[in-house]
Amino acid sequence: MRHSSFVHSFLMKRTVRAALGALPVMVNSLGAQLDTTQVQCYQFDRHYFSWVGRPPEGGAVFRDSTRLIRLTAGPRPIDRFLRGPSDARALVPPTMRVDSFATRSWLRSSYWRHVMPDSLEVVWRNGLYGPVFRMGVKGDSLQGRVRFTTDVVGGERPPERAGAVRVACPEAPGAPSNPRLDADGRANGARPRDGRRRRDR
Repeated sequence: MRHSSFVHSFLMKRTVRAALGALPVMVNSLGAQLDTTQVQCYQFDRHYFSWVGRPPEGGAVFRDSTRLIRLTAGPRPIDRFLRGPSDARALVPPTMRVDSFATRSWLRSSYWRHVMPDSLEVVWRNGLYGPVFRMGVKGDSLQGRVRFTTDVVGGERPPERAGAVRVACPEAPGAPSNPRLDADGRANGARPRDGRRRRDR
């Protein structure tokens, strides 16, 4: 009887040690699905990422939007008036070309971050409204839900399903990984080659 109990206890301890030893491998495997040290671009299933402003060179107010965003490895632009998670990383719509005030209002309030090794949060806001995503990473795709947040009491719509797929980032010669705003308010130095506004691919 004692021998049986000893064997049972010994086997249980070995099983627990084996499970604990495999845990870091499992976590590393999940985390490896999205490399946070590299710039990556995702194309979403809808034009969720919109902005309103004027052209950098001046002109009438316009509204534009895109499905494509760039997740960067660096921290989001610092704003002393806006608090956010300490692990927030910058995100940039590569086709965004608008005046500096509009650019700052969106990029300083927007970010992405891991909430678990295999899921992330994507926030596109201007301080007043904008979509907030909670997405699971599945290979080269993201699947999850989006909330259309607003500062209007009772104005938020019910959450909806959302998805995205990883794509090659558009070329932006000489553009840094971190979004820096130049004199025209451009993000990452990216602009349409023909100089015109576009909705995005």
